[in-house]
Amino acid sequence: MDRLIYTALSGASQTLYEQQISANNLANVNTNGFRADMAMATNNKVKGGGFDTRYMAQEGASGVNDSTGVAEKTERPLDVAIQGAGYIAVQDKNGNEVYTRNGNIQQDDQGQLTIDGNLVLGDNGPIILPPNAIASFGSDGTLSV
Repeated sequence: MDRLIYTALSGASQTLYEQQISANNLANVNTNGFRADMAMATNNKVKGGGFDTRYMAQEGASGVNDSTGVAEKTERPLDVAIQGAGYIAVQDKNGNEVYTRNGNIQQDDQGQLTIDGNLVLGDNGPIILPPNAIASFGSDGTLSV
């Protein structure tokens, strides 16, 4: 079998990887705060005699698209859209601080602000509002009750 088949196979494998990335991006197109993945590829020259013109495709370092999506007005005082750089700090189910750009903030029965069930964090920990309080965010990100 010709060794050139390995070069073609590496290209096909890279194409499959890129299709998986595209499928994931399309599946999450309506997910608030989703950051699209970017597939990268590099080429590696095949070493050895008689291989001077052969290159293999290889998966490169992948990245995330940091561009800001389209912001839509919702008339909900707790919905926020981050323009430019920045993230919202939340506490996940394991107690870890993680970051999101999803601005669909909810207030639970205990007055805690949450995003997808994760507690929204302020400077001093989770943000907890008084019962039945009506809160809103200013254009600078400050929370008013």
